[in-house]
Amino acid sequence: MKPSELLKIHRHEILLRFAKRKKLSNLRVFGSVARGEDTENSDIDFLVSTSPGTTLLDIGGLCADLEDFFGENFDLIEENALPAKFREAVLKEAVPL
Repeated sequence: MKPSELLKIHRHEILLRFAKRKKLSNLRVFGSVARGEDTENSDIDFLVSTSPGTTLLDIGGLCADLEDFFGENFDLIEENALPAKFREAVLKEAVPL
């Protein structure tokens, strides 16, 4: 099954879990899923914004939640950690959940 199809199936539950993570905001997808070009072999790329005081445990908790739905077939990148050479392109194509 393509990641975009899994996302459609589990979107509501992902958002419910994400809402409990108070230090994280603006969960988005980018890459092949956002462009509608994903295949069954694609991973899913997530982008998240953090607030001051966010810890690795906060990020790890979200990773654990996403792993429940996608196994290890996803990447999670914090917006401020985007490399400068990719930042503009990623932010432009990122789609909110």
